[in-house]
Amino acid sequence: MSVTQLISVDDVAKLVPPVVSQAQQMTVASVEDYEMAGAFLQLIAKRRKQIEEVFDPIVAKAHAAWKEACNQRTKLLDPLEEAKKCVNEKLRVFDAEQDRRRRQEEARLSEEAKKKRDEDALKEAQALEASGEKELADVVMQMASEAPAPVVVLPSSTPKMSEMQARVNWKFRIVNESLIPREFLSPDEKKIGAVVRSQKAMAKIPGIEIYSEKDFHGRTA
Repeated sequence: MSVTQLISVDDVAKLVPPVVSQAQQMTVASVEDYEMAGAFLQLIAKRRKQIEEVFDPIVAKAHAAWKEACNQRTKLLDPLEEAKKCVNEKLRVFDAEQDRRRRQEEARLSEEAKKKRDEDALKEAQALEASGEKELADVVMQMASEAPAPVVVLPSSTPKMSEMQARVNWKFRIVNESLIPREFLSPDEKKIGAVVRSQKAMAKIPGIEIYSEKDFHGRTA
């Protein structure tokens, strides 16, 4: 059968198992075995070409249809994505402003609570001092001065809606690359590969082992 002769999908499927089985059973322990294996690679290459000739037109047609469907879908989805981004930005601005106001109010209430606590401590200290307990009065005033401001936590003022949900995504941006710890860095494999391919055995990169592998291919002609 000629390599270029087109066969059916069912027929081409039958060509694969015998080749795979023979490859698995093959041993390369002598020059004769080596030559036979090299010739067998040519058979594999021919079988590949037969399969490609059968399926490439099918794949090309399916890919063209898939690509056109993707293009039509994108034309409709992109404007909706832009609309979503627009609304998201407005919601984020509103949320940020509400958070700012909430933190401002929390700080005000915390300061009021601290002021009230300090006033109560002063009254208590004055009463203790009036009764002759000056040392206790000093302790009360010292504890009040060293105590942190009361923590006030107010609930969020933005409404929870069944029509939407908010997902918090934590992100990052690099502000000083030289300060990044080594464990967060990765080698530039693309640049390393370019050096190895161009310099081959002459390439010298600290921490990198340079080696080669042969990949044998069968010829179809």
